[in-house]
Amino acid sequence: MSVDQLARDGITGPFALADKSLVEPCAELALEIDVLIRQNNRVRKLAGKPYEYGGKINRHDEFPAMQNLFADANLQAVVAEHFGTGLFLYNSVFQVKRDGVGENIWHHDRMFENGAAPVDLYDNSNHFSILFGLTDLGWDQGRLEFVRGSHQPIEGWARKQRFNKTLPESLNDRISALTLKQGEFAVFHSSIMHRSLPFESGDVRISLAVRLARNGTVVPEMFPTDSVSGDGSYTFARLKQSGVLSFN
Repeated sequence: MSVDQLARDGITGPFALADKSLVEPCAELALEIDVLIRQNNRVRKLAGKPYEYGGKINRHDEFPAMQNLFADANLQAVVAEHFGTGLFLYNSVFQVKRDGVGENIWHHDRMFENGAAPVDLYDNSNHFSILFGLTDLGWDQGRLEFVRGSHQPIEGWARKQRFNKTLPESLNDRISALTLKQGEFAVFHSSIMHRSLPFESGDVRISLAVRLARNGTVVPEMFPTDSVSGDGSYTFARLKQSGVLSFN
């Protein structure tokens, strides 16, 4: 059934980790990194410099706690069943949401295709994502919403940007919510359009998202992307080529 759901909606889950004791060390790590980022940005503000958030990105090659999580037996089985084997992990992002943390606007995770090749959003044979609940990801804690079936072309929707503040009203009936319990995860095609809403209430919410690609895919050092502000402007972003890890 989950394979059918993935083919239809582009996302499936939740699934439970085999060893939920792997979650707490990652949650603790995310909180410590968040503290450092907040402290650094207070200093940057005093210096009149813009905020930086890179400390929460691509730490997977540094910390055994993250690598232990990726080796979980159920996670490995689910990924193999839905996406196959011969995959590597090239990107990871911790998200900590609490009072005052706003929306992550609509976006997809397919940052690049293969080296300098143009992104092909609808080639479902490559580029996959995993979302982990390191705490409960509840309804009011900045829940994830996704556009069902957006891994495939949708009539009347010309996708030109990675980040979007709003989507066409014609997609409203395709928008669904995803909540996770601590120790659960979901898997999806990286081209799925999704967002997380502002934090409203409840305990601090911690998640971890990772991106996978097939062996042989070339990870570029830099890739062009539209702005995370969703204003249509373009810039270049950097990937950590040295941080590629074999996944299965």
